[in-house]
Amino acid sequence: MNAKITVGVVAVALLGVLVALPLWSEDDPGAAKPGPEHVKLAKKAGAYDVGCKFTMAPGQPPSESKATAEFKSILDGKYLQQTFAGEVGGMKYTGMGVEGYDPATKKHTFYWCDSLSTTPMYAVGESKDGGKTIENRTEMTDPDTGKSTKIRCVTTQKSDDEFTFAMYGEQGGGEALMFELAYTRKK
Repeated sequence: MNAKITVGVVAVALLGVLVALPLWSEDDPGAAKPGPEHVKLAKKAGAYDVGCKFTMAPGQPPSESKATAEFKSILDGKYLQQTFAGEVGGMKYTGMGVEGYDPATKKHTFYWCDSLSTTPMYAVGESKDGGKTIENRTEMTDPDTGKSTKIRCVTTQKSDDEFTFAMYGEQGGGEALMFELAYTRKK
C-alpha cells in the first residue's frame, strides 16, 4: 500500500475517533446512564465469605464447603462483576460472572463461566418485588447426556450484607435444588 494512502487512512480513522468521542461522553444526555436497578447491583460491591451446599443427588445430604467472592461495579456502574474461589467435591473451583439489568427489556441478566465447565451460562429474568428476589432462567446442555436442561437461578437479598444464590435444575422428571450459596459480606 502506498505510504500516502496509509497516512490518509490513519488520518481519517483518527478524525473519526475524535469526532465520535463526544458521542461516548458521560456528559452526553443520550448516553445510557445507570438506573435504580444498577444502583442496587452496585451496592453488592465488596468481599464476601460464602457458605456452599451442593446437592449431588436428590435425597442425599448436601456436600458443604467454604468459598470467597469479590464483587466489583464495572463499566460506569452498569454491571457487577463477581470473581469466586472455593471447592466443589474436594476440587478447586474458580468462576466469574457479570450481572446486569437491561432497561429496554426490563430484564435482569446474568452471565457465568467457571473452571469446571467449558459451557458458559447466560440467564435472563425478572424481579416481582423490586429487586429483593431475582429469578433468572436459562437452558443449558447437560455435559453427561448432551441434552438440553432447564435451569432456574434465584438470588434473594436478605440485607445489605447477606444474600443467597440457589440454582435448580431438571432431575428425575421435576425440578431439584442443585446448590445454594450463602454470601456474607466481610467486615
